Amino acid sequence: AIRHPLYLAEALDAELSVLLRGRPAPNSRLVAFACRSAILALRKADRGSSPWRDGILPMEVPCLGALGWFLPLRAFDLGAEVVALLGCSAACQYGFDPAAVEAPLAATRRLLDAWAVGSERLVAINGDSPTTQASALASLADQIAALPPQPLATGEPVAADEHRYELAPLIRAMHRRLAGDPALCLGFEGMPLGLVTVDSERCSACGLCARHCPTQALTVDEKDEAFSLTHRAELCTACGLCAEVCPEEGAIQVEQRLDIARLTASPEIVKTDRLLRCRRCGAKLAPAGLIAAVRSRLPGEGFASMGETLCPDCRILGQTKPRSPASPPLRRDS
Repeated sequence: AIRHPLYLAEALDAELSVLLRGRPAPNSRLVAFACRSAILALRKADRGSSPWRDGILPMEVPCLGALGWFLPLRAFDLGAEVVALLGCSAACQYGFDPAAVEAPLAATRRLLDAWAVGSERLVAINGDSPTTQASALASLADQIAALPPQPLATGEPVAADEHRYELAPLIRAMHRRLAGDPALCLGFEGMPLGLVTVDSERCSACGLCARHCPTQALTVDEKDEAFSLTHRAELCTACGLCAEVCPEEGAIQVEQRLDIARLTASPEIVKTDRLLRCRRCGAKLAPAGLIAAVRSRLPGEGFASMGETLCPDCRILGQTKPRSPASPPLRRDS
């Protein structure tokens, strides 16, 4: 939904590919994601020399808070044996709190375990000092030799035109590479993918959820006499905005869930309704459910007096009557 000018997925993916595809030895592939502040602090602690020993591949990112899932998973897809996330040893200038990534990190590890890649291969290093971080990184590099090659270390990685620099298509393609369980379904806090369930009986087909969806995971289609609300699981980030703006209590439920079957399936129509038209001019009016919801909220005969099957223009015309020639002229009160 948002593209940062200094954090373009295409450029970072290209840099990551150059780092990893040029390394022939699988056990030398440790990718360390770090912000510029963390890298400078490590160099200073090492008295200006490079803190990256052989086998450690550093990759600068604007901030770990903006890292997301795509790049760490892409690193494994490209053959990385271990991925390390180096946090700032001092207070982050952008206000990033390492605790904020604990849930996403745990969620990613669960996915790596489900793929038999191994959760131990994704490590967060948030030392109190650059010296401590450098020591932990060196120790991690030594441990790689004892690990068996991860299952994605061989074979061709996912092509760019398939993952499209987006998380859901990457997960779907990596799952296929690993011949994973087609029924895999993981739901837990920190999952950046979601599933939306719509109660068709409670939904009034107002379309507010689709209008506020930042990724267009929910879209409205009005064709001929039919209204439909469609959900695309691969675009859903489980942000919950749709449920927040929904005027019908309990009509929308959002889950943080990765469902491979839903990611591979066609978009799902979650609500259908009949479109009503103006009885005078035939212009598109609104879904029947929305009109019923408005009627239920207006007291007495309020809705009937508005002309429930008239468009705004025809409603005005219907309330305007020609003046009789004998009628006195209209007078503005002073």
